[in-house]
Amino acid sequence: ETVSVYSATAEYRYTVTGVRLANATEDVVELPATGKFLALVTCDSFGKKTDRYIVTAEFVGAYSL
Repeated sequence: ETVSVYSATAEYRYTVTGVRLANATEDVVELPATGKFLALVTCDSFGKKTDRYIVTAEFVGAYSL
């Protein structure tokens, strides 16, 4: 899947590399030390109050609007 993030002048595209369920009180979002990555962290309204989904994605490119 592709995630697009927009600014006033550009679209930034990322390819999803992982999705996992995590516990907000125990887990850490780890990303590689080099490169450009995106991490999306959400609440899980269907599970426990501390459940989170973590989506990680790697930068593909930037495109002018």
